[in-house]
Amino acid sequence: MSGEDPAAAGLFDERDLAAIEWADRVTRNEAPADPAAWSRLRVSFSEEEVVELTLAACLFNFLNRFNDTMWLELDEGAPPGAQLRIEPEAFRKYATTIPKRN
Repeated sequence: MSGEDPAAAGLFDERDLAAIEWADRVTRNEAPADPAAWSRLRVSFSEEEVVELTLAACLFNFLNRFNDTMWLELDEGAPPGAQLRIEPEAFRKYATTIPKRN
């Protein structure tokens, strides 16, 4: 999906799109300047979920930048036949098993 508009792909619902948009804004350090993205996120996610989404985006950004900066060799890859892509429906199924906090 790299370089594509996630909404145009037709694979995601509004909740998914809000999370993707937020992760993109966090990655580009544009979240503070986009109150509309915040509003879309808060329609679908609790405050705790927003913290978790933001932390996940920050963590992966940190790990990517650290690995790139240190010229770290990444693993060779998954064993032959392993699926490296998580299908959206499989992730949704997994996500429904996570207990919601109120």
